[in-house]
Amino acid sequence: MIKVKDDTRRAILAAAKTEFAEKGFSGARMSCIAEKASANQALIHYYFGSKENLYNEVLSSLFGPEKFCQDKDASAPQWDLSLPQKLYCIIYFMTKIQLRTYDPEAHRIFHWELAEGQKFLRPFVEKVLEPRMSALIKIIDQGVKNGDFSTPNPFLTISTLFVLSNALQKNQKMFIGTRLEPYLPDSYDAGVLVDHMLSTIFKMLAPEGKPFVIPTVPAEVTAFLDEIIEQIAQDKESEFDCKILSRFLSLLQLQF
Repeated sequence: MIKVKDDTRRAILAAAKTEFAEKGFSGARMSCIAEKASANQALIHYYFGSKENLYNEVLSSLFGPEKFCQDKDASAPQWDLSLPQKLYCIIYFMTKIQLRTYDPEAHRIFHWELAEGQKFLRPFVEKVLEPRMSALIKIIDQGVKNGDFSTPNPFLTISTLFVLSNALQKNQKMFIGTRLEPYLPDSYDAGVLVDHMLSTIFKMLAPEGKPFVIPTVPAEVTAFLDEIIEQIAQDKESEFDCKILSRFLSLLQLQF
């Protein structure tokens, strides 16, 4: 019985995500969600109470959980990484996870939210996105103090990282069949994009008068990151499992 309830709830969430991606919050209809989920509207109200609650549940699934495990994961290996190496890991992780879990519906929902005034998006920005970006800005700030990095505005650097990691794969599909297609990379795989992102960000942060250097990271570290990425990709419905995220945070010795 519990499994049936869970399956019904997941079906409603999947149908709602599609409906909100197609029409935004204002245009979405509970009747259409019920039809897509092969469920009646009474069940939607039973599980979620209201259209607003359902929409917030969908948004939450796109961001991951609002509360993270703060305790270090004892199963995570501990490497003594420099700040440039930590930034390398972040770029590697963000680029690969975007490719591995690319979600067109999520992008459309975010665009609808921006167009409709961000009424529902704003709390998630404050609770989830802001702490993540603040943690990355601290790495950049400390790297500037140590002489590893140079930037007039760490926020712009981190924003560039978020935007680029999010847009690279999308842009490939956008320009296929246009006059720009010959300029697309011959191989648009994860390795090409990771190398591009590393080169772009570390070049941006290179101190004046010094050549930019991409740090080397032990193979076991990237293998560990690949393992985490694969766990997330294989079970998208659970978003960022708290245990998985704590392993990543333990590696970088970060707190969100």
